[in-house]
Amino acid sequence: MKRKARPKRRNVAVRVALLLLALAVLAGAAWCRWVYVQIETYANQDQAAPSDAIAVFGARSTTGSHRRSIVRGWTMRLNSTIARSRR
Repeated sequence: MKRKARPKRRNVAVRVALLLLALAVLAGAAWCRWVYVQIETYANQDQAAPSDAIAVFGARSTTGSHRRSIVRGWTMRLNSTIARSRR
């Protein structure tokens, strides 16, 4: 007597699990692409507008021998910011 070949349940379960995993990876890749396109689109928009005030953050003020170079650096950053605001 020959036995009839029947599909093993384990093989079906593994195939279903692999299919679900592949779909999850594909969905994750599609979502990452969508986020990338959204960021790229927003980053390429020019939103420059005239302003009434300029704020310079990160300027350090100290007393001592380095004060002159710090003030020079602060002045360069301020001039750069003003030049950018006039574009």
